[in-house]
Amino acid sequence: MKIAKVCVMFIIIIITLKSVALAQSKIDVNASTSNTDLKIMRLNKEGISPDFQKEIKQYYFVADNFINNLEVTAIPENSKSKVTIKGNTNLKQGLNTIIIQVTSEDKTKTSTYKINVTKTANKELANANLENLAIRDIMLYPSFDSNITHYEIEVPNEIENLDILAIPEDIKSKVTITGKDNLKIGDNTIEVKVIAQDNITKKVYEIKAHRRSNEEEILADNEEKNNIEQLAAILKDEQKNQTEVTTKNNNMDISSIMIIFVVLAIIIGVLVIYIIRKNRQNNKT
Repeated sequence: MKIAKVCVMFIIIIITLKSVALAQSKIDVNASTSNTDLKIMRLNKEGISPDFQKEIKQYYFVADNFINNLEVTAIPENSKSKVTIKGNTNLKQGLNTIIIQVTSEDKTKTSTYKINVTKTANKELANANLENLAIRDIMLYPSFDSNITHYEIEVPNEIENLDILAIPEDIKSKVTITGKDNLKIGDNTIEVKVIAQDNITKKVYEIKAHRRSNEEEILADNEEKNNIEQLAAILKDEQKNQTEVTTKNNNMDISSIMIIFVVLAIIIGVLVIYIIRKNRQNNKT
């Protein structure tokens, strides 16, 4: 009877594990069949900006005047997704748009990646890069780089309008900023658009700004306070350790000085005794 019970329990465990694995596999398959992300996207020429990330849908490239076609490599995360590429051949002078469309395996979703290509004989006139991007009292994440077009910031609750500094590499480029004023509580999108001197080439830097609610502000203040207290405790411990080391070193220095004085005293005493004995011997002779 005991053996039978053990066998029954063993069979139940196996069935349960198989059911869980089957359910998980169905979830994975469903997630995969609706996946429209690219795993790899690149051109056969260097210079695409920003570096590829599957979440970023807009890219920029300046092509020399002799380039008529661009080879685009676009590999989806789900190998069964369908990828179509348009606009990469017979490039005309000026602005061209390469469209990469990814259709999911189950044909329920599509994603569109765009590469804005400026074909020009003078690349200097097509410079739409920023030289600097900064926000007063707010830190950008990641740190600014002209090749990075997407950023995130945390905005304190009391700030509704942002003071943004955006300086183009080409001083003759035009910069327009939208979405920086009247921020709502929660998520906001700010766009910094740079239009190059040729009035054709453009580049958009996007900032996702999260303005904290009163509750989030309290949590942020408490976290900052805890961080300051922890830092103060660390500095206090470090100062204490430094004081102990200094005191120990001072004690060692005092001990060393005392030893030196004692040794000098002994040497002087020995010399005095030697001189006295030498004088006595000379007087006897």
